[in-house]
Amino acid sequence: CLRGLQRAVECGFFSFENFDIDAYEELDDIEVADAHIICPKFLAFRGPTDIQDHDGVHLSPSTYLPLFASLNVSTVVRL
Repeated sequence: CLRGLQRAVECGFFSFENFDIDAYEELDDIEVADAHIICPKFLAFRGPTDIQDHDGVHLSPSTYLPLFASLNVSTVVRL
């Protein structure tokens, strides 16, 4: 994990000076998006669902649209 962080710093994908902990924690919140920006062009997220999960959270596809727009996400690949 630390080697991965070191490599991200070396490649310019991560900077401690520019890391926004508030934005990270907001995206990480299961009721907001449960998402993480892995690098500038890669966003990982739990994925939309039309069904509430066992935590009572319902993140429908439309929930993610404003987030995607604000981050300039243009393509989503569902695995």
